[in-house]
Parts: sequence; structure tokens; C-alpha cells
Amino acid sequence: MEHFLSTLKHAETTHCSQHMILDLNQVNFIDNMAIEQIVTTYQQLNQTSIRLTLAGHCGEVDTNLKDINFEGIVPTIATVEQALALPLWQHSL
Repeated sequence: MEHFLSTLKHAETTHCSQHMILDLNQVNFIDNMAIEQIVTTYQQLNQTSIRLTLAGHCGEVDTNLKDINFEGIVPTIATVEQALALPLWQHSL
């Protein structure tokens, strides 16, 4: 969890792209603390015109995110490949 949070903090302060993709393909559990940090990071990046998209979430993580309507807060997409194919100007899915 500490590595995950430090990676998100790094993303908030290192602006090298207009689109950041958070690949959750290897994540099999996500708790409220992680969800809150993703939302905070999304909001901070959004203020600087950097888009954050979640991709690759499956199984229990996907179920948990759907249960709280997470896709209504932070853009989500099925795969990293689909996220990479998004036009830079498209800010919501």
C-alpha cells in the first residue's frame, strides 16, 4: 500500500503527460484509503488539465468500484490499450 500511495503522490507532482493511466490489472484488492487517494489524485491532476483514467480493473476490484459508482467519479475503461487509444481531448468516458 505504501508503494501505491507514493506512486500516486509522485504522479501529483510530476507532470510529464496530459494523460495518466492507472493500470489495476494486477490489483486484486482495493480499500477505502486507496480509493480516497485515487479520487484526490484525480482531482489534483484535473486542476492542472491532466487526465487520469483507471484501466484493467477486474474481479473483486471491479465489483467494489462498480458498487460505489466509481466510474461516475473517475473515468474508467476496460483495458490499458483502450485507454491509450483515447484522443487527448477526450476527458470523460
